[in-house]
Amino acid sequence: MKTKIIAVICFFSFICTAHASMPFYNDDVEFERCTRMTGDWERCIREETRRELNDLKVFYREILGNPKLAHWNESMENNQNMLRDMYTSWTAFRNRLCSLSKVSARFTGGWKDEELSCNLYYVLHHKDHLQCINDMMQGRADERDNFVVEEHDEKYIECLKKSPVEQCVLAEFQRSTDDIKEMYRKFYESQNTHNWNNGTEFGNGNYRDMFDSWVAYRNRFCSLSAYAYKYFPGKELTSKNKCLQYLNREKLETLKNLYKLSISAVNNDKLQKKAEEGGRAAGEAITPLENRVESTESLTGTKEKEDGENLVKQEENSANDSNLPAWARKK
Repeated sequence: MKTKIIAVICFFSFICTAHASMPFYNDDVEFERCTRMTGDWERCIREETRRELNDLKVFYREILGNPKLAHWNESMENNQNMLRDMYTSWTAFRNRLCSLSKVSARFTGGWKDEELSCNLYYVLHHKDHLQCINDMMQGRADERDNFVVEEHDEKYIECLKKSPVEQCVLAEFQRSTDDIKEMYRKFYESQNTHNWNNGTEFGNGNYRDMFDSWVAYRNRFCSLSAYAYKYFPGKELTSKNKCLQYLNREKLETLKNLYKLSISAVNNDKLQKKAEEGGRAAGEAITPLENRVESTESLTGTKEKEDGENLVKQEENSANDSNLPAWARKK
């Protein structure tokens, strides 16, 4: 995977340097030219995000049009629905996470807008992963193009002594999912980020919407990834479970670091009153989800654990539009 190396647009340096597997990205040439000509950083980063998002949509279109995808979800129409759901869920999650990142870093952040930087970072990150999948399906991949970085907890290492690899990966995935839920609970209970939820309770508001969108995107992406690896030359197949755990681990690390940022100024008396507001304005600015893409996991419920290979039900939304889907249109 052709990952850019030097970080200048990571949404917060503390987050980016905290985990070795988090990639770093350069700004593009147009951004550099824009900042030299105008000095308007916000305008330039918005324009770069728009350019990169259009490039991201090219990969969605190429993947959808690849004949190797024909049997992924039984029909082109179903594939279109699945990719549409994957894109819309990713967008909903990204918007919420980046809003929360701005709230979390509002007392400790620099002069740059954390939300704008976060959005650009996640567009580039998603584009990186999709390029890897598309390269595999186009027969252009090599052994370096595996984006799933193998890192595991101590319980996983102990599990390997008595159980098969896939069973240990699934157990670790379930642990990390529970840990992610716990991090959402911590954000909700913190005075600095409680009101960002903009809901009457933990299970009804921005935190639930962000979690549901994340799970729906994660499951569909890993379903696509596992399918694409069938065409990956000369490499052991990466299972859906490993993909799920990779994304979980990455997201858990981000949430942990955001939480540390959000509570770092609690003892500052001058900021105490502002902290109690808890990012209410930012939370209220987010439009609640109208169409919730169904997932197999619940932030607050007690759904039965499922085998990772069955996590993606490949549900369809009620609408079946044969026209070019909205996610594939340039803006």
